Amino acid sequence: MDQSVALSVLKSGCNVFLTGQAGSGKTYVLNKYISWLRACDIPVAITASTGIAATHIGGVTIHSWSGIGIKEYLSDEDVDIIASKQWIRNNISNCKVLIIDEISMLSSNFLENIERIVQAVTYDDSPWWWLQVIFCGDFFQLPPISRSFSQHKKFAFYAKAWNKSDLHFCYLTTQYRQSENAFGELLNALRTGQMTESMIALLESRMHAKLTTPSPVRLYTHNADVDLINEEQLEKLPGKIYLFEAEKKWDNKLSNALLKWLLTPESLELKEGAAVLFVKNNPQKWYFNGTTGVVSSFNSAGLPRVTISNGREIMVEKETWSIEDEEDIIASVSQIPLKLAWAITVHKSQGMTLDAAIIDLSKSFEIGQSYVALSRIKSLEWLSLLWLDKNQLWSHDLIMRGDAYFRKQSDELATSMLDENKDSIRQRHKAFAQRAGWEYVTEQEAQEYETKKKDYKQKKKKKSTADVTADLITEGLKLDEIVAKRWLTKTTIINHIKKISIESPNINLSWVKPPKSILLRVQAAIKVLSQNKDNFNEYWLIHMKNIYTELDRSVPYEDIKRCMVFINST
Repeated sequence: MDQSVALSVLKSGCNVFLTGQAGSGKTYVLNKYISWLRACDIPVAITASTGIAATHIGGVTIHSWSGIGIKEYLSDEDVDIIASKQWIRNNISNCKVLIIDEISMLSSNFLENIERIVQAVTYDDSPWWWLQVIFCGDFFQLPPISRSFSQHKKFAFYAKAWNKSDLHFCYLTTQYRQSENAFGELLNALRTGQMTESMIALLESRMHAKLTTPSPVRLYTHNADVDLINEEQLEKLPGKIYLFEAEKKWDNKLSNALLKWLLTPESLELKEGAAVLFVKNNPQKWYFNGTTGVVSSFNSAGLPRVTISNGREIMVEKETWSIEDEEDIIASVSQIPLKLAWAITVHKSQGMTLDAAIIDLSKSFEIGQSYVALSRIKSLEWLSLLWLDKNQLWSHDLIMRGDAYFRKQSDELATSMLDENKDSIRQRHKAFAQRAGWEYVTEQEAQEYETKKKDYKQKKKKKSTADVTADLITEGLKLDEIVAKRWLTKTTIINHIKKISIESPNINLSWVKPPKSILLRVQAAIKVLSQNKDNFNEYWLIHMKNIYTELDRSVPYEDIKRCMVFINST
């Protein structure tokens, strides 16, 4: 399936499993979809199974978002405790689309637990409530770390929650990383368990191959090997050590978690001559996640200059990673976007494109490690193998059967969409966007939205986002005008107004009053659902969902919230 077709399927609002081999552009499609969702005012939760993957798409771990943390088993009591936490209720109730990246590293049991939390929060036993769920990943890559399940039961697609999701399968087939046909065919054969003797001979020809690039990365399966090599190599270099400390801002707990997810350390030590790789994308400065190089010098301010593999010298300044709630930064870490790279683990290389690699799989212990390691590079020319065992060139039989099914379903879906005209497809996209009162935008409008939002964020004063909204209310702007001015969702602005009504009771909010016909219906539903108005505000989000159900979902969700803001401010 082509990327544009997959994006069209996502925009239709159906549940999707987005997959494809390494380098096929899964993250690119996700990012395009996320941009469109935000432009359409559709609230999206962006999560991943690992912290490293979460930073790639600007999200958080699914463990954090769901409140499950590191627990593998949840009792009914555990589920109730998690579901009672207000921030978990907010996460789920304020969300329309849930994205989980690197689904291959999430166990079936964990996926079941996520659905249990959603059901407990929403008091709804239907699959995923009214969320659109997007699972993204490649099961041929690294599997979940779990010793509690048999080899097949640990995969996410074994979960009942997966099978109840009515997934549409989008299998990306175009390869954007490997331009060399023979190598691409070899990797595809490794995925599907169809390695031939000639392919194995091709890999054997790269045993201890000499690489001309000055900074190939060594890939190992264990952290101990990586740490030892990097420490030893840095110590061997002469000259001064330059120390760079990470700067954390805003929510300290979240910033600490973000720092833990990143590949760059909290305290980064560099010397002239150090082998490094970049751990962030910045096309404007000519580096990407996985670009390798050597520290050539330091300027008068102590910032490193790095000569990358194509000979270009780059002055490296601190970059910022952040976790955002709409346009508000709630946690951030700033650090030099480099990591010592004489060696890294196969696990941490997932998602990277490396210029060149020396790979040691002698201690390989898990399916997927060989494929992940080999698929990091673009061409066999830049591969040197230190160890090759034919017995490690295998894939799990269940994954191969599942992959064939995913590909078949994807092909059938792509074929059916060819018979649909553009107007019909556009109408499905529009129906999804407007189903709960959101606004449909075209791809061009989505791009314009992103540009204007970035410009606004750069000009915005350093004050709380609710205070900025309060200033605009004081200026006399109404709801739609504030939304247009701030490039935020109506739901977010209404949340600000709720906070403002409590903190500034004298501010004029009479214009928030919704149409009388809607207000009367919501008040009637409130009367049915709650006899205690003082206690009503405590269970704000629970009643939002119940009111929505009580009114047969005939009143847009944001209008219900607007009514409740007005009721609580009068």
